Amino acid sequence: MKVTLFVLLICISDVFCQNHIASDLTAENLFSENIEGPYYKNGILYVVNYKTNGTIGAVKHDGTTEFFVTLPEGSIANAIQFDKKGHMLLADFKGHNILKVDMK
Repeated sequence: MKVTLFVLLICISDVFCQNHIASDLTAENLFSENIEGPYYKNGILYVVNYKTNGTIGAVKHDGTTEFFVTLPEGSIANAIQFDKKGHMLLADFKGHNILKVDMK
């Protein structure tokens, strides 16, 4: 009974404890200390505070990055969502409001 239980526990641990390895996709220090709020859409990972606060960066599947948008003066986003019309919505924790980006 003890051996069966031991083997069962090993099998369960193998299923739930996969050996995933995390590695860098982008170069080091591309984002400010306030990197937060990523959102993946249509093959692009949008991330707040790219290189400096008050920006949104776009990360492609191969790890290349680029500026996507600079926010209004004094705004710093910390979350990204999209509405049904495809507009990017940003929670501005510095300005205490929601910003809308037209994706056209």
